[in-house]
Amino acid sequence: MNVSRLYVVAFFVLFATFFAGCNDEKKQEPVAERQIAEKALPVNSLFKAKVQSVVGSCNLQRQGSEKWNALRVSQHVVENDRIKTEQESESVLQMQDGSAITVAENTNLLLNAEEIGKNMDLTVLVENGIVHFDVQKQVDTKIKFKSGNATASIRGTAGFVGNVNGKLVASLKEGKVEVESGAGQTEAIVENQTVVVDSRGIAKVNLKSSGSVALAKALGKALSDTATSVPLALETFDKAYEARVQELKNSIQLKVAELPDTVYLPSVSLQGRITKGVAVTVWGYTDTVPENGMYERKLEWDANAYGPKRFLAICSDGDVEYICHSWKTVYANPNADGAIEADTAADSTVQKVQDKNLMLSVKINGKRNERIHIGPEVSEYSGNLNFSLAGISANDLDELKNIVVKRAGKVIQTFSANELTSLNYEIPIKVQRNKIANFEVAATLKNGKVFKALKTYEVFCLLANHPGGKARNSLMNETDEYNRLKNEGGITAE
Repeated sequence: MNVSRLYVVAFFVLFATFFAGCNDEKKQEPVAERQIAEKALPVNSLFKAKVQSVVGSCNLQRQGSEKWNALRVSQHVVENDRIKTEQESESVLQMQDGSAITVAENTNLLLNAEEIGKNMDLTVLVENGIVHFDVQKQVDTKIKFKSGNATASIRGTAGFVGNVNGKLVASLKEGKVEVESGAGQTEAIVENQTVVVDSRGIAKVNLKSSGSVALAKALGKALSDTATSVPLALETFDKAYEARVQELKNSIQLKVAELPDTVYLPSVSLQGRITKGVAVTVWGYTDTVPENGMYERKLEWDANAYGPKRFLAICSDGDVEYICHSWKTVYANPNADGAIEADTAADSTVQKVQDKNLMLSVKINGKRNERIHIGPEVSEYSGNLNFSLAGISANDLDELKNIVVKRAGKVIQTFSANELTSLNYEIPIKVQRNKIANFEVAATLKNGKVFKALKTYEVFCLLANHPGGKARNSLMNETDEYNRLKNEGGITAE
């Protein structure tokens, strides 16, 4: 009798397990796909980078596969991988020495690597879009960005390279880049310079906005306008940009703690006092300075990546940016020169304390300030506030206390600890015509630390500038329409 009962229990357990597996099939499939994708990594990869952050829709295609899978934080990418980002999406890749490569929205690229003697040549084939980079000084690696037959070679520099309307563009905020056209023409550019390479050759122009996100976005229109020369179009943009950067510089106060000349552990903690609300980006990590004005960011790299380290800080208000500081040190091998044990022990103590802190940052999709023009037939803008948690993995979510979303200073949604099951979030929003809506997303860790990101929507429409309005015979463009409303106080905060 007991044996019979045992069989019955076993039957029902198997029966329930079977149906649970069927019902959970869709849920488990992505996990299996991710495991397969990771196992497909070449054992002896020449190049390997870690996915530092993902915002929006970013996808990865492995060599030999026709399938695209979602790119994930902490995943590794290697040579022969393809990466594709969609609208309002981006991903940051971190190389073993700390160098950061940011794949901007609407970008498609292929990673290639080749071993030449004891060195490696990494080629990033940008088929479309923009790639921003902050690359450490390379000792045994040469990095090239290619678009068509044109090539840009870099060694320790910061800026961006892209394929915009079939033209290779290279733009620098620091360092030096060698550019070669398909016809064999070469040109070197340094900081505050930008080049455009097409079938006619290489056009170089001096721009204070070189290397900036704003310039990268402005290039699409500048390079598609055949009626205006490229240098002239960019210089007009740059003049207005430079004036706005000067305003930003005047509004920011900054005092930092410098690094020691030499470090013996593969990590540092950057610290400083910076005006609250400023967005600071270092190695692809973006942090908004909190109310207390204390900026702190821990950065790590591979234990074997010895040599000079440069930490370029980019300060931004979401629209314009500039290099506000540069930390420098040398990462040395403690066993190579008989480093003092006491110094290493002291550094180890700091390391243990820092290891308790997560490398968290909050990123909101799109620009810091979004200007949205709506037609006269609607009275409000409907969309989604998309944001994500960067610098951590899904395994770290249990370290969060909550995420609070505020609008005009008032809480509109709170994600409690048991609701934090993803790194990506979406909140539907509506903004009335000719209103300014300010949003704040704050992620709080259980240890009390708070990480914030800000976003402003300006939704506008001058009714008189549309059919049926007073100015129907002399319609203004959207920019003039916005400026007219702004100057007359027609756009107000909620």
